[in-house]
Amino acid sequence: VLSGLLMKLGFAEWLGKRIGRPFRALFGVSDCCVAAVLTGLLCGFPTGAVAAASLYRRGLCGEEDYRRTLLLSSFAAPGFVIAGVGGGLLGSTRRGLLLFLLQLSASLAVGLLFSLFKRNEAAGDYLTPTGGERSPLICLSQAIREAADGIVGICGSVIFFSVFSGLVSSLPFLPPVLRCLLASFFELTSGMALSASTLSPDAAFLLSAAAIGWAGVSVHAQTALVSEDGRLPASYLLGKALTSLLTAFFALLSLKIGLI
Repeated sequence: VLSGLLMKLGFAEWLGKRIGRPFRALFGVSDCCVAAVLTGLLCGFPTGAVAAASLYRRGLCGEEDYRRTLLLSSFAAPGFVIAGVGGGLLGSTRRGLLLFLLQLSASLAVGLLFSLFKRNEAAGDYLTPTGGERSPLICLSQAIREAADGIVGICGSVIFFSVFSGLVSSLPFLPPVLRCLLASFFELTSGMALSASTLSPDAAFLLSAAAIGWAGVSVHAQTALVSEDGRLPASYLLGKALTSLLTAFFALLSLKIGLI
């Protein structure tokens, strides 16, 4: 609700005017898109996708900007990673903090890589939003309604893929590592919980890093649900796969050099 309210009250335009230019120089998207990335980083998926769709609907970014921002704003929230995964599953908030920083580093690196290979020439400072000024009360009411509508689909996706992940991971003929990989592929939390309970601490840390970078099919379904056209660009899925590999690689390096 807060994210939707801020987007409607002009937070994206305000932030884009202040720190949007360096963001555009690095990632090749419109200035206002920095607000969606920050929202995704602080609030977790699929909040960043919701913010990106809001910017696109209001005319604050172009289609290519929007598609790239879907990837750039796809993060697991710091509270979830540090306290939930680190403290709750891995038994170490330090490992959770490191996972969050590795995810951030890998996500930004993939965003930079995509920007280098395909610059968005249409990216501009910021565009004029469509529609007139609205009162804060109307914006709040709309944000509440949109959030309530989104919760139904998001929670449904989590429940479905949690059950499906549990079914796959319970197959007796699969080795433990493969069960953890399959569970993590479909649903992030279920997969990491299984990894923490069946693998060694270091193996669970590595697989959790890969899982956070990938985010899971459940999160991708949620992102498609809240996206503007109900579809995910191929670049988004490719970017998440690369983020998964890079996050796992960073995690392996951190183990090798003794960061944890």
